[in-house]
Amino acid sequence: MKVKGSDAERTFDFVASGYADPQRNFLDAADDIHARLLNDGALVIRGASQCRAPGVFEKAIGALGLQTRDYVGGNSPRSTIQGKVTEATRTPSSRSVILHQEIAYVKSPPEIIAFVCVEPAGKGGESVIGDMRKLEHLVDQVTLKQVTDRGLKLRRTSPCERGVRIR
Repeated sequence: MKVKGSDAERTFDFVASGYADPQRNFLDAADDIHARLLNDGALVIRGASQCRAPGVFEKAIGALGLQTRDYVGGNSPRSTIQGKVTEATRTPSSRSVILHQEIAYVKSPPEIIAFVCVEPAGKGGESVIGDMRKLEHLVDQVTLKQVTDRGLKLRRTSPCERGVRIR
């Protein structure tokens, strides 16, 4: 398998040569994927269409040496598809999901999050991917120091799913 990266788009394209096993492809590319994640904070992997099947996706992510887990503590309306694979969101397409840190407020936030596009949207459907480490450099340093020194306490009270109406 060859893995080629495009720095301009921060994407990896998988090109299978001799086999079409996504789990093996991810295993072969694991070092490169980890390096890009550490360096860039995010990346888009293209050309792994077999991963549209939830079980295949979960195994491919597992090949990177990452543990999958349940979506507990988040506030986006989601349902489990299979195993530890959930929907990204059930937020209606008329609404947008702003850039955020995925459940970073829990005691053990996820090391990474991974999404697969099962069915491309006919219109829209974009996902904003960002490296929140870079945001820190945009915050006024005096303000950042005050928040760091004093600590930041976040308190959320989330209603049960039945009580939530999305408009």
